[in-house]
Amino acid sequence: MNEIQASTEEPQPPTPVAVLPPRELRADKLEWVTYLSSFTVIAAALAYLIGFIIVNSSLFQYGMVPYDFLQPRYISAGLLYFAATTGFTGAIFLLIHLTKKKHLLGDVTNAEIRSAWIIFFIFGMSGAYLNWLLPKSNTIDGWLSALRYPSFVLALVVGAFNTTLLPLPARFGKLSLWWRIHMWETGRLSRVVLLLMLVNASARLGEAFFFFPLFLIGVWFFLSGFRPDQKVESVTSENTHGLFWGISNICLSIYAYATLTYPLISPHFGGGKPLLISIAIKPDNRKAIGRVMGREDWKCVMHNISLIHENSELLYVLPNGYLADETAIAIPKSEIITLAYQRKTKNENATCLE
Repeated sequence: MNEIQASTEEPQPPTPVAVLPPRELRADKLEWVTYLSSFTVIAAALAYLIGFIIVNSSLFQYGMVPYDFLQPRYISAGLLYFAATTGFTGAIFLLIHLTKKKHLLGDVTNAEIRSAWIIFFIFGMSGAYLNWLLPKSNTIDGWLSALRYPSFVLALVVGAFNTTLLPLPARFGKLSLWWRIHMWETGRLSRVVLLLMLVNASARLGEAFFFFPLFLIGVWFFLSGFRPDQKVESVTSENTHGLFWGISNICLSIYAYATLTYPLISPHFGGGKPLLISIAIKPDNRKAIGRVMGREDWKCVMHNISLIHENSELLYVLPNGYLADETAIAIPKSEIITLAYQRKTKNENATCLE
């Protein structure tokens, strides 16, 4: 019989087979990426458009509208407005949503009290940590400033008034019942505290904060005009009403931000506050440029000039001379020998090197 000889070759390892994820999972991921990309493009376009309106409305106060379409500061201005409106509002209502719908689901009373305290503390702490985003006006009317402490104390009392922890006497039983039903169970407590803290922030920051209540009013009109419980016969009219007044108030908010808030934000954060610079003009045309600027020190390095805008060809400045303090003047960059940025106002308006 023929003997079968055993094979001496080593067995080959199995060929790895790539395991592809199910087609449904890959489709979901691609759909998510598509939505994210679309949202990013739309947000960037809105930021650019709103920033374009903000920057040019702000510059119009100085008598100039350059309409430079390729300006990075348009994006930064739009993002600042988004951060001060949708970002600030979104943070507040996200915490309120988590409090009511997750952490204290089913406990209406405690959820409403916690929501009121969230609003109180966020607005109270915004002055200390968000002054770069929510600046204070240079001057505040006396009647508005007088509302600061009364609104703060009233919001504190309303938010802390708890008839469960501190029961009222029996003769005030109706007040205790009314407070529970109308302030806690219907969700009015957080709205009252929000209104009082809006008054407090307006009294503390002045006109620079007016854009935010206008934004909230516009959002409220949108939500009320497109609420789900509308009657069929009034859907069109309510949608039109909400759309018109919502857009109108948001446009007013953008304009108020452009004229009252944006010029107070430091340019280091993308704002429109003028930068102090020192410049020296070329000898050929410095006499004419100096006279237009209203500066007698045109032969020297001129200090304390406010730079409000620039593009590839021109510097738009407030010369702070004897002819005009508020009107902007455009200086060709080709006529400038040197430019230095100042950290603070110099005591001397010029330094003569000759």
